[in-house]
Amino acid sequence: MVQSGSGELLLVEKTRGPYAGKLDLPGGKMEHGENFNESLSRELMEEVGIRCGEFHFFNNMTTIVEFLDDGDNISMHHVGLVYRAIISSTKDIRLDISDEDVGGAKWVNVNTVSMASLSPFAKNVVNSLLEK
Repeated sequence: MVQSGSGELLLVEKTRGPYAGKLDLPGGKMEHGENFNESLSRELMEEVGIRCGEFHFFNNMTTIVEFLDDGDNISMHHVGLVYRAIISSTKDIRLDISDEDVGGAKWVNVNTVSMASLSPFAKNVVNSLLEK
């Protein structure tokens, strides 16, 4: 989610999984029976506390992620569909939500954020925004 005109992108702090310790896009996987809008709405509510009903496709990407999970070496092919969430106000966004894999959220400036702090998906979005 980008604040219009501000150059700021809302990212969550990952606490587990392949991007633990990185800033990532709010989101996750679809649950059985969900459509894209339902999944996106649920994930935004779980991770940043807002409901959103309007989404626009932004881009997609794939990456291979190597990480350690409970002592096991994991190699995962990760596919992501990235959508832009349209909301009328940012005042209800909660930056303090901690759940099973997120330890809060924060706004980052796409012009100054450290690329080393970002997940591959967040890097892709930041690079796309910088190209515009």
